[in-house]
Amino acid sequence: MVLETPQKRSNKPDKKARLKLIGKALGPNPYDIDVLVEHINDQDAHFSGTIAGGPKGNNLQCLAKLHFSSPLPTSLNCSANFRQTKELTDRLKLFDIPSVTLSEPLVVNATQIAVNQNAINQKAVNQKATTPNTVNPDKNTARLVPAQGDVAARLSNITEARYRIQVTLPPHVKVALNRFAFQHPMLSGTPDNKTAISTLSFKTDGTLTFEALYQDDKLVLELSEPPLKK
Repeated sequence: MVLETPQKRSNKPDKKARLKLIGKALGPNPYDIDVLVEHINDQDAHFSGTIAGGPKGNNLQCLAKLHFSSPLPTSLNCSANFRQTKELTDRLKLFDIPSVTLSEPLVVNATQIAVNQNAINQKAVNQKATTPNTVNPDKNTARLVPAQGDVAARLSNITEARYRIQVTLPPHVKVALNRFAFQHPMLSGTPDNKTAISTLSFKTDGTLTFEALYQDDKLVLELSEPPLKK
């Protein structure tokens, strides 16, 4: 892990805060992770992260924009390149559950439309986060990310959040049901044919668009029309 604090420089651009994290995660046979959080200014940052590993080249790549007045990203884009999800679930020891074969990456793009927070509680959190350190003034440096307690407090202050989510699907998706394979008389060719339905195949026409609304401790997800292209 590398943490670089911001620095004022006279003869060149100021050095921005930066956090670099490289390690392993997800299961007993872990994936490699590579995460970077880099300030744009005092209030905004870019996030990028990659989870990768295995001989099949499976990986998950995410990019996000963050604004520190809220713990929720203003935008998030993730591309999941897992041609066989079984490789991932087996690593997590989730054996014999349905697995998916993807002909192309699955892409999720989320854009924040609105977010509202409890103004009184949020003011208290902001004051706590910016209170000077009078005991040790040398430690009065800007935080790269809020402390864990501050993140929890900011999340609890959110009263409403709305996102537009677009899920770009591969043209062909194949699902192996594994232990959830089933039989049904209507799907049998003859009464003697009791072969279980073990595989489902889907063809898609591109992108699904959702409106996601969190309000009053409830999450509502609705299909919507995609925005018109200009």
